[in-house]
Amino acid sequence: MRAGVIMGLLALATHVACATPSINSAPFDRERHKLVPGDSVAIAVSGEPSLRGRFLVNEAGEIDYPLVGALPARCNTTRELADRLRNQFATYLRQPTIEVSISAYAPYRVEGAVTRPGEYPFTPGLTVAQAIVAAGGPVHGAERARLRVKHVCAASEMGLTIESSTPVNPGDRLRAARRRSR
Repeated sequence: MRAGVIMGLLALATHVACATPSINSAPFDRERHKLVPGDSVAIAVSGEPSLRGRFLVNEAGEIDYPLVGALPARCNTTRELADRLRNQFATYLRQPTIEVSISAYAPYRVEGAVTRPGEYPFTPGLTVAQAIVAAGGPVHGAERARLRVKHVCAASEMGLTIESSTPVNPGDRLRAARRRSR
């Protein structure tokens, strides 16, 4: 039985190492990334050095920005956040040039029937299968076909297999299920 678990992990690791992205898995796109709690953004306003800095998207999905206060950022792209800031400063600054970029991504979380559940640093291009391997792989008794993925900006969870080449996003929560006892 133990040999079967080891062989399964080796097969999964080999699959992850050799897999190419499937046609359906979209590569991570920095420009289209929706900000989530834990992301950090760098903001610069031309000609206003006091408005430059790095800002963390807090658990409420907001950044605390000078002169503005709490500004909603959750599930906005960096472009959308720059537009919000531009609107905020329209009465104070004439056609402000505002740049917003991601300086750090929120970690993703792996829970349930894996060897090392916890938070892990996000890297662009990460897949579900790679995230499961990073968490030590499935534990004995994990059901290979039952994995739930919750994207922060999605209304519902997705059901996937542990070997899935589906991309992981910053802030995602992956939950591997145990086999149901009979």
